[in-house]
Amino acid sequence: MASRLLHMLGAPQGGIDHMSPDINARLIENAGVLREKGFDTPEKVQALLKTAWRHDAMLAVGGMGLTGSAGYAIGMELANEKLIGMLPPHILRNPSLVGMVAGLGVGGLDVAISVMGKATMKPLLYNGAEGNAHLPDSVQVPAGAEAIMNSMKLATSANFLKNLPRLGAPATQAFFERHFGGVGNGSILRLTADRVDVALDTGLGLAASAAVQFRNLTGATGYDARMLLRDDLGEVIDKMQRSYKDSLVDVAKGVGAALTQPAVPLAVTATVGLFISELFAANSMIDSAGHAAAGSHGHLPPDRADWSVMTGKRASSVALMALMTAAIEIGAPIVGAAAQAATEAVMDGAGKAKEKITGAATTAMTFISESAGQMPNIGGWVAQRLRLATQAQATQHAEATEGSVEMGQQNRSQRPTARIEDLPV
Repeated sequence: MASRLLHMLGAPQGGIDHMSPDINARLIENAGVLREKGFDTPEKVQALLKTAWRHDAMLAVGGMGLTGSAGYAIGMELANEKLIGMLPPHILRNPSLVGMVAGLGVGGLDVAISVMGKATMKPLLYNGAEGNAHLPDSVQVPAGAEAIMNSMKLATSANFLKNLPRLGAPATQAFFERHFGGVGNGSILRLTADRVDVALDTGLGLAASAAVQFRNLTGATGYDARMLLRDDLGEVIDKMQRSYKDSLVDVAKGVGAALTQPAVPLAVTATVGLFISELFAANSMIDSAGHAAAGSHGHLPPDRADWSVMTGKRASSVALMALMTAAIEIGAPIVGAAAQAATEAVMDGAGKAKEKITGAATTAMTFISESAGQMPNIGGWVAQRLRLATQAQATQHAEATEGSVEMGQQNRSQRPTARIEDLPV
């Protein structure tokens, strides 16, 4: 079995170029794990890998790829068609402010759907990117700053490539309007151009998000290799065979963790708002300069625009959205690490304060309990004094009565009396 696993990893799709001693040792160990779990033939192992791949690809590429861009697409569609027109006039006269309002709305919706999508689906993956921590040391996996830079390059490249077709949309629309609509001044309908742009942005955004998730799932090492070289392969197989109830528990934990860590979502939302504010301002300047009264197309009605001006606006969008993606990919890990450090510092400070308060309370209780036996018993002393006083009065009365019987009317003032102070204690 170990030799067959070695052959699988050595194949082109395995992704392993050389077999170091720790890889061989891990294969021998996992061959025993597979036999214990009932996968005692290469065919059964291949079936296991295919099942895991189909499951993870459906969740990562389909689910997380969809939720990763669905919020942005929905927000831009709503902003383009309805929400911006509902803003007060004094806001509509300020392109930057309009962009900030639209950007915060789009960013908030985008982040909310994306974060909840990841929190729901990531715990269900069998062999996601988190499995890289379980690979042998000789398998080189990017980490730290290298991982952040790789993620930034991948996301930024995907964003830039998916936006490039938007540059040619205005010219294509002008071509069709000229040959099929008889428009000879090089103008195009603004509403149609905006709708085409949103459709391209939405469709290509979904494709780009799915491509990024596919790349993250496969990785540089390969899915099968990362699966067979994990040091927790037995736990992964158990996860594949568990009940739906256990999966729902993991999903609930993932959602709870996402809701209690708002620093990164808030930072991303603010970043989207700032960049889209800048985008609206830049597009307004391009549109005003391109359709000035003194320009060649200054006579165009408000519902039409020059296709070259629209191309310039699309170019500014391509550049700014690529910069926004790079800023998010670099800044999100930094914000997350800073928030985690601050949380740990607060929790550590709260823990130390709790320890001090508990220690002081314990010391006080100990002092009181130890001092209880040394404190004067005032109540007992008062009771004793009252009891002795009563006994003295009874003795005095008895002696007075006895003297009256035996000696007649004797003056009791001449008889000795006992004082409380003279009685033994």
